[in-house]
Amino acid sequence: LVNLTYLMKRLWLKDVTTSDAEVQRVYDMMAAVYADRANQSPMPLSCELNDGNDPTYAGRMWSAAVMFMITDPLFLTW
Repeated sequence: LVNLTYLMKRLWLKDVTTSDAEVQRVYDMMAAVYADRANQSPMPLSCELNDGNDPTYAGRMWSAAVMFMITDPLFLTW
């Protein structure tokens, strides 16, 4: 959660704490991305984030979090 607050500060220029609802919302989304990927069959090697180079799904989770944050109006309007 601390890493999420750091990322939100850098991308949204907004001070948040680990207990803020926005932080929890992004964390829940990351957990859902992890659970979705963990329950799927292995990804083909031609996929950019596959089981060979992202075995813990961390890249996929953080990619989803960054995509969410940079498409949010808080990022687009500063």
